[in-house]
Amino acid sequence: MATKHLNFFNAGVIVAVSAAAYLSYALLWGDQTHFLPGATTSGHYQIEEKCDVCHVKSFSSRDDLDKACIKCHGQELKDADDSHPASLFNDPRNADQLAILDARYCVTCHREHKPKITHAMGVTVPSNNCISCHKDIAQVRPTHLTFGETTCDSAGCHNYHDNRALYEEFLLKHRGEPAILPHMKTGITASSMSMASQIVAAAPLASSDAAQQQHSAHGRQQIACGECHGADAAGQPKWQTKPSHEACKGCHVSQVEGFLASKYGMRPAQKLPAMTPGAARQPVHKNMDDVELGCNICHKAHQIDIRQASVEACLTCHNDPHSLAYKSSAHYRSWLAESAGNEPAGNGVSCATCHMPRETIMSNGLSKIYSQHNLNDNLRPNEKMIRNTCMSCHGLSFAIDALADASLIANNFNRLPGAHVKSMEMAESHVQKNKVRP
Repeated sequence: MATKHLNFFNAGVIVAVSAAAYLSYALLWGDQTHFLPGATTSGHYQIEEKCDVCHVKSFSSRDDLDKACIKCHGQELKDADDSHPASLFNDPRNADQLAILDARYCVTCHREHKPKITHAMGVTVPSNNCISCHKDIAQVRPTHLTFGETTCDSAGCHNYHDNRALYEEFLLKHRGEPAILPHMKTGITASSMSMASQIVAAAPLASSDAAQQQHSAHGRQQIACGECHGADAAGQPKWQTKPSHEACKGCHVSQVEGFLASKYGMRPAQKLPAMTPGAARQPVHKNMDDVELGCNICHKAHQIDIRQASVEACLTCHNDPHSLAYKSSAHYRSWLAESAGNEPAGNGVSCATCHMPRETIMSNGLSKIYSQHNLNDNLRPNEKMIRNTCMSCHGLSFAIDALADASLIANNFNRLPGAHVKSMEMAESHVQKNKVRP
């Protein structure tokens, strides 16, 4: 009997030790999802295998967690000229507000692993939280008298961090604009599209990889095969059959940095295996489930086709209503007309026109136009798209109306907005009543 109990004891010890060893391995080197206290948000689920991306220390403090937030999102807040920065709440005049909502910390409003209280954009405070600080808004702004407390961030009027296209001075600057501007400015120049056409025309002449490379944009710049295939991620000489984004980064620094900051590249940015469409929380075509996302999924290195990357590359994966409706939209018709030479370069609207807009950056004292590869900058919240995307073709008031109409977004803007957001009228009313100089 004693021997039997001893065997049970030994078996229990072995199981306990094995479990401890496995969990220790998972915690330090393996899949850490076993330790999740609750589901992660749509913004972070891809990196939930690495707890230390956010939890930089054991039992991280609010300051530690905030530093992790700023590490990934700081540039975005800087670009947006954050309308609710921590400095606003460090002002002694606002000290009384901190007892109600300590908005100095990201984690006050964005608490991970709380799926039951998580709203859009990973917000975990009640939808009427704005009223905590702006309880007198109806007295200050009589135009807001009839609005409910939960409509601040859902009526197309306000965005907590990024109000670049919605603040009063900007609204008044663009009052009276027509729905469609007479001179569209998508950032695509005639010369850039001419270059793209030459590249596309050259590609079919080639059959083998070597011949295709010779006729590609890379070949035209006399970039040898080894410059992309001849080094590993650490820069050591080694033939790479499928070069990673590191090979592209040598020439395309801004594009790769944007890619790594986006949902498409956030996993390799944290040294995790590449994202696959099948792991996404958005509808995708099943035949793409296991494809690892990288630069060469949209851009074939030996057959550079900017137009293919602007539409077909997107629709190869995306299977949501907005994407599926694109080819029935006015935007797509304009793209076909431009592709056929019936419209000037820049008048067509592709997926990339809106979600990867052309931006101008300074490099070595020279201005350079490139496509923004961080799609997070032009997705959600959708008001972020107004200034650098929608207003390239549309008046401000029309753009606000369009993005406030969820059904219109779903059918890819294939009709006029069904409702009107009165932001412009309210701004004008405030100016007239208070004789504020616009």
